[in-house]
Amino acid sequence: MSADTFSLIVNTCIAVGTLGAVGVALWYGQKQRADVLNARYDSQRPIVCPTSMTPNLDELDIRNTGAGVATDIIATVMAWASPGAGRDGMYRYIFHFGAPLAPGPDMAIAPGVETSGSLKPDTTLRTHREQHPLLWAKDKDSSYPYTWRVVITYHDIFGRKLASIFDAYMDQRFKRYVWHCEALLVNIAHDLSELDRQV
Repeated sequence: MSADTFSLIVNTCIAVGTLGAVGVALWYGQKQRADVLNARYDSQRPIVCPTSMTPNLDELDIRNTGAGVATDIIATVMAWASPGAGRDGMYRYIFHFGAPLAPGPDMAIAPGVETSGSLKPDTTLRTHREQHPLLWAKDKDSSYPYTWRVVITYHDIFGRKLASIFDAYMDQRFKRYVWHCEALLVNIAHDLSELDRQV
């Protein structure tokens, strides 16, 4: 092998290595930037939860237990009309909260409006990683049937779409409803208002 050929091979290897290092540095820089942005977003993330002691179709009480302001808050409540009723025997109510909700002890209350079914019981909320739960609560088991599902969608100050999904079931021992957090979702594809308009 001539000296010129050897030199060309060495220089080519150096160039490829340099390009590879630059590519890794760029990827790592973008990842760090994404991590910083996500940390900033999460530091101002609202978490909206129902606060009613008993599920109610007439009005819904909510509270922001997170760290940031929640805007564009809409909720649905779907419930069994009677024990053992199927999808066709369901109540479907929608709640519109007009004002933003800051973190803290203050509650927001909105009246319920019965919907004729524009949001179907089998509608799903989707993120880029998963599709999440039906807007109606399935029976967990015969002892603790999930009879209510509250789905709340809202935006944070960065425009991300979030959702809180809670199920309520009757605790037979204490004869009272118990709330169960089914999911807290970030970056959902469509909020309830958008899903309602898609129909």
